[in-house]
Amino acid sequence: MIRLKLKKILIVSLIITGCSSLIFTTLMLIGAPYIANNLLTDKRTLMPLVAISPIVPIVAISSVLRGYFQGKQNMKPQSYSQIIEQIVRITCVALLVKLFMPLGVEYAAAGAMISVIIGEFMSLLYMVYQFKRRKTIKVRYRFFTYLKSSKNVLKELFSIALPSTGSRLIGSVSNFLEPIFVSQSLAIAGISTVMATKQYGELTGYVLPLLFLPTFITHSLSISLVPSISEAEAKANHTLIMYRIHQSIRISFASGAIATIVLVLFAKTILLYMYGTDHASTLLLLMAPFLYFTLYPISFTSSITSIGFGQTRYVE
Repeated sequence: MIRLKLKKILIVSLIITGCSSLIFTTLMLIGAPYIANNLLTDKRTLMPLVAISPIVPIVAISSVLRGYFQGKQNMKPQSYSQIIEQIVRITCVALLVKLFMPLGVEYAAAGAMISVIIGEFMSLLYMVYQFKRRKTIKVRYRFFTYLKSSKNVLKELFSIALPSTGSRLIGSVSNFLEPIFVSQSLAIAGISTVMATKQYGELTGYVLPLLFLPTFITHSLSISLVPSISEAEAKANHTLIMYRIHQSIRISFASGAIATIVLVLFAKTILLYMYGTDHASTLLLLMAPFLYFTLYPISFTSSITSIGFGQTRYVE
C-alpha cells in the first residue's frame, strides 16, 4: 500500500512539474526578446536569457527526485548531487567564459549560463542513477493506469504544495522584477545602459555572492529539518519539534552574527582578495547588517513547512 501511494506521488509530481516546466520554458523563449530590449533595456541580455531557459525542466525533475530521497530521510544523494553540481558549474564557468570572452560580454554571459545548465544536468544524472539503484518501485510500469487513479493524491499534494508554492512564488516574482526595476530606475535617473549594467553587475556579482555565502549553513539546516520535524509531528512529538526549531534558530543567529561582523570589518580586504577590486565595498557595508534577514527565515520557514508536512501525514 505504501509503495502504491509512493508511486502515485512520483507520477503525479513528475507530470505536473514536467508539463509546467515546458510551458514556462516556451514562454521564456518567446518573451526573451521583449524582456531583453524593453524591460532590461539591454539587448545584450538576450543571449544569456535564451541560454539559461533549458534549465527549468532540468531543475523541475531534480526537485522531484530530491523530494523523493528527502521524504525517505536519505540525504546523501541530494548532498552529493549538490557537490557535483557546484564542481561542474565552477569548472565550466572558468572554461567557457574564458573561451567566449573574445566574442563579447554577451557571449561570455551566455557561457556562464550554459555552465549552470551543465552543472544542473550532471546533478540530475547523478540523482537518476541513485534513484534507479535504490528504487523499490518501477515508475514506468502501468504509468497511465496509476496516473488515472491518482486524483486523491493530486488533492493531497496541492494541499501541501500550494501554501509553500505561494511563498516561493513571491520570491521568484520579486527576483524576476528586481533587475527590471533597477535597470529602469537607473535609466530614468539618466545613467547610461553600460554604466547601469556595470553597477548592477557589481551588486549581483560581488556583493550578493558574499552575502549569501554563509547561507550554506542554514540551507543545510532547512534540508535536514523537513524530514526530521515532519516525522516528529506525525508522531505528535512536540518536544522534539520545539528543540529542533530552537536549535536551528540559535545556529542561524550565531552564523549570521559572525558573517556580518567579518563582512563589515573586512569588506575592502575581502573584495580585493577575491575579486581584485573594492568598488563594491560601500554596497557590501550597507547590506551586510541585513544578513540576519536572509539567514534566519530560511531555517524557520522550513520548520513551519515541515510541521505542515507532518500534519498531513499524521491525518492520513
